[in-house]
Amino acid sequence: MKLNFIKYKTVFWDFNGTLINDFGASLNSVNDMLQKRDMPIITAEQYYSFVDTPISKFYENLFDLNVVTFDIIATEFHEGYNKHIAKKPLMPGVLPLLEAFKKTGASQIVLSSAHLNNITPKLKETGIVPYFDDVLGQTNLTADDKTEIARQYVKDNRLSPKKCLVIGDTLHDYHSTVAIGCDCILITKGHQSRLQFAAAPNAIIIDDFAELL
Repeated sequence: MKLNFIKYKTVFWDFNGTLINDFGASLNSVNDMLQKRDMPIITAEQYYSFVDTPISKFYENLFDLNVVTFDIIATEFHEGYNKHIAKKPLMPGVLPLLEAFKKTGASQIVLSSAHLNNITPKLKETGIVPYFDDVLGQTNLTADDKTEIARQYVKDNRLSPKKCLVIGDTLHDYHSTVAIGCDCILITKGHQSRLQFAAAPNAIIIDDFAELL
C-alpha cells in the first residue's frame, strides 16, 4: 500500500527495531548471557513471544531475577549488544521514508523506551539526526512504558491525534497509538513478528518500508 503522506503532521518513530536494525544484536546478546550460564539459547520465535514492557517481564521468562538481578542483566546485555551491533545499523528503506515525510513538512519525533544516552550516539552514527525535531526516551535502563510520554507530548504540543502517526515494531508501539488515538504502522523486521501483530487489528503491517513508497 502507498501511504498518504500529506495526512500526517507529526510522525513518531520507534527507535530499536524500527529506525535501527538491531534485532540480531539483541537476540545474540541475550543468548550470550544464557550460554554464559550454561542455559539453553532461545530462538527468534521465542524472543518475539517474550518481548514485553517493561523489559524486566522479558527476562522473567529466562532468569530468576532474585538471582540474576536486573542490574546484572542490563550491564551484560549492553556489553553484548555493543559487540554485536553493526557499525551503521540503519533499518533498510528507512532513509527514503524519512526524506518523504521531511518533504511534506511533517514533524518527526523519536519515541523510545530506551535510555536517551543509548539513542543519541546511534542517531549520530547513522546520520539521521537532522530529520528529527525531538527525541523522547527514558532516563533509566528499565525500558518502561512510553505510552504516557507520547500522550503527554501530544497534549503539551496541542497535536491533533488524527494527524499523528506512530511507526514501530512491537505491540507496545501499537498500544501507544491506541492511547493517543492515532494511526499505526508496524514493521515485521524488528523485535516482534506478524504472529504477535494479530493482536493489533487496526495497524498497517509491512515487511519493508519500501512498501509505503
